[in-house]
Amino acid sequence: MDSEFIKAALLGSGSIKYLLPLFLYLSLEEGGIGIPLVADGLLLWAGYEVARGDMRPALLGLLFVAASLVGSSGVYWSARFVGRPLVGWMVKHLSRSLTVDTISDNLKRRGFLAILIGRLTPGLLVPINFGAGALGFSYPMFAIAVTLSATIWVLVYGGIGFLGGKGVSLLPEPFAT
Repeated sequence: MDSEFIKAALLGSGSIKYLLPLFLYLSLEEGGIGIPLVADGLLLWAGYEVARGDMRPALLGLLFVAASLVGSSGVYWSARFVGRPLVGWMVKHLSRSLTVDTISDNLKRRGFLAILIGRLTPGLLVPINFGAGALGFSYPMFAIAVTLSATIWVLVYGGIGFLGGKGVSLLPEPFAT
């Protein structure tokens, strides 16, 4: 996937056909499928392009948040159907004082905040999605937490990229390219 492809997808420059592949890429990465290009870097770059006037911020935000929800939901529902026995085995072998029911009850009481913060913590995205599904956390609350965390993610990383793009445009001409 090259930068012109990504730029065309986010610009919507007469090429709507690129939106679906970009959406699928982001959804797969959100779902835990390892792909070399990290979405955080892509979002920083996209924020930079917004600052230059080369991308539409609303389309960018909607695409990233929707792809995040789709990818996370895939992990959630997969874990909902097959994850509880795996979590039970892990708890049994890793802790003598915890039970799956205890963890599940704690998740139901504090889960929204745990999901929101956990998804913003590097390395916890997929385990949080998996744990929420496997332990039966309410899907509507999960979807709200994912949407909110993805929105925060887009605003922070896109905002950093945007500020970087504005900063570069203030440099003298030979350095601003």
